[in-house]
Amino acid sequence: MAESANADDIFLLYNEKEEDIDPIAQTLKSAGLSVYFYRRDLPVGSDIQAVESEKLRSARAVVVLLGKHGWGPTQREIAFQAESLQKIIVPVLIDEPPADALTDVDGMFQRRRRIDFRERA
Repeated sequence: MAESANADDIFLLYNEKEEDIDPIAQTLKSAGLSVYFYRRDLPVGSDIQAVESEKLRSARAVVVLLGKHGWGPTQREIAFQAESLQKIIVPVLIDEPPADALTDVDGMFQRRRRIDFRERA
């Protein structure tokens, strides 16, 4: 499948309840990566599911953020879609998730090497 002319490098996937996602998106952008970031990039009035489905299909990789609020319902669904599309998935822990979150979504955060921002400070 040919990649879309406006394909992003990164599809940033996170639970909408999480805070401090903006700086992560900005850091990736500052590193020269194009990032689809729902809070910033979804046009008002757009069909959310249609836009996100297209952005997911065309993105080169999916950065999955998991924090204190665990998996959001849409986040879980999109994570499963990313796996079925065989996307490059980069799991990132941004805070201490609920106990069962690491094993959810078929153990996505256990099966892959992950970035752990809980260790910074």
